[in-house]
Amino acid sequence: MIGSVVAGSLLAGCGSDTPLADMGHLTERWIAAAPASAATTTTPPAVTAPVGLLATSGSKTIEWVNDDISDLSPTAAAEDAIVAVWSRSNREDRFVQASRSEIVAALPAIQFPELIPMKVAFITSQLVFDPKTGDLASDSVAAFGFWSDKPYTKSRTVSQVAVLMVAVDEPAPAPVVADTIGVPEDQPEDLRCEELVASTVQECKAVTLEDGRAAWSLDATDGWRLVWSEYGYTYDLFVRNAADVDLLAGMAGSCKELVPVVSVLATGDEPEGAPVGIDNEPSADAAGS
Repeated sequence: MIGSVVAGSLLAGCGSDTPLADMGHLTERWIAAAPASAATTTTPPAVTAPVGLLATSGSKTIEWVNDDISDLSPTAAAEDAIVAVWSRSNREDRFVQASRSEIVAALPAIQFPELIPMKVAFITSQLVFDPKTGDLASDSVAAFGFWSDKPYTKSRTVSQVAVLMVAVDEPAPAPVVADTIGVPEDQPEDLRCEELVASTVQECKAVTLEDGRAAWSLDATDGWRLVWSEYGYTYDLFVRNAADVDLLAGMAGSCKELVPVVSVLATGDEPEGAPVGIDNEPSADAAGS
């Protein structure tokens, strides 16, 4: 594969309490052989006729599973939205199901792709907390799951097509000269790649999206991952078994400010929860996108 992509959390680890735990133990730190300056360009597919993608506003019905959880106004104060979502938690799990309105209120200007993989029929959404404090976590603050079947009724490897993790953006550290394997002493290492990659990542590259934004693509054993920042947030997108990074670049290029839509579920069923990183039958309170 040329680029690299996998969706998960930018700063969040991939342990047993994250939605990417089933992708392998991303614990080994590895620095890309190519320096950050050797950037490549990733061109998203045309929005009018995307390959492998469909529009969320198109003819296919996409169910936002959590939109009937709450009638909180998207213009509510951020603290009120965070408290409302946390009040539904079991005080142990980091991921708590939340409606689009609650996420928009809690995280103003957060974005979401208008183009999603063809197989997706359901979308789940959560806020991510520090269970010790009840505040939003310091790494990831929101998670979105893209499913081909009703969420949490089948294993993630079968029905979870993609995961989008969102973190509050932090300025990237300045490049430094380092004597690292594969990186000449006179060239700066890509610190963002060092931060992102691990044992399941085969390659990490600094890339440039079609609109000029800097991004990082990661080629993993079970999919592709693309990481980029916009308007104060860092987005970490993983698509399982994606053919190449262009599909993820198309999703990234289609991101717009998230629009809240209330009560789209005809059945009114609340989503089942799922222990993060576990493919077995989930408990009712756990989430994990």
